[in-house]
Amino acid sequence: MSEKMAYVVSTHCRRCGTPLRTLRHSLLGLDDLKQRLGSICTACLIPEELAEIEQAQVEALTLAASIRRLQES
Repeated sequence: MSEKMAYVVSTHCRRCGTPLRTLRHSLLGLDDLKQRLGSICTACLIPEELAEIEQAQVEALTLAASIRRLQES
């Protein structure tokens, strides 16, 4: 279990200081976006930032699903 916990990082929101727990790396390969917005709590995200995160997640999951379908063919 301690091996899995090494991937969880405790930090604080850059905007309001709320304690956060986050993963060291993005599970979807969105590390650039995580670097930029990952230390901001959801209460502090502005709608444009939230939309950017959601769009990037949809694109990453769509790509992963396409790759999976190709592998199964």
